[in-house]
Amino acid sequence: MNFTVVSFGTNYPATYRRNLNYTRKTCRRFNIPHYLWLIDQVLFRRSGWLRKVLYKPTFIKEMLLGFDTPIVWIDADCRLLDQFELPEGDWDIGLIPHQILRNRIHFTPWLSSFMVFRPTAQTKILLRDWEWLCQDRSRKDGDHERLIWALNRVVKGILKIQNILPYLRGKVFLDPRHRKRTKLTYEEMPAELDNWYPELKMNLGGG
Repeated sequence: MNFTVVSFGTNYPATYRRNLNYTRKTCRRFNIPHYLWLIDQVLFRRSGWLRKVLYKPTFIKEMLLGFDTPIVWIDADCRLLDQFELPEGDWDIGLIPHQILRNRIHFTPWLSSFMVFRPTAQTKILLRDWEWLCQDRSRKDGDHERLIWALNRVVKGILKIQNILPYLRGKVFLDPRHRKRTKLTYEEMPAELDNWYPELKMNLGGG
């Protein structure tokens, strides 16, 4: 399966720049199409970390529309180490189970640091709703928590998720020391979510 590796990161901290450069070298070595964007920190200086991470679904959606191939997202605090293959078959997005990083039960079932998005109608629905959820800057939740809420809205009988972990062992460094957590379980969403973005309920038929 052909795909394009994409990511963005800021000049600071320097680890983002180093990791993006490492991933770029890996992609060039194995002729993997890629688009890795190093953003000037001044663009996010006033809004900080939250605005950066909430831009993720918008960036991924634009990459999916622009390349019209499966998009492989890798966080700027991770590294692509080697070439890899993705499975064929009938699926929309590929995710890695969260439990692989530490021997504990996580509040979120999937990682958001490495994901695959195929250009299907279901994927585009997910990205649309994830982007809507990330437009609310009054909340302190990051992109990961909001991704789980968006998955909850479409996953049952609509979105087909592929576990891509077996295809990536030894291929990706996921920075296990970076502790990303959420206070919510997979089943629990904020009670006010339907009022937060009522069009989600209307468009997806959720309750």
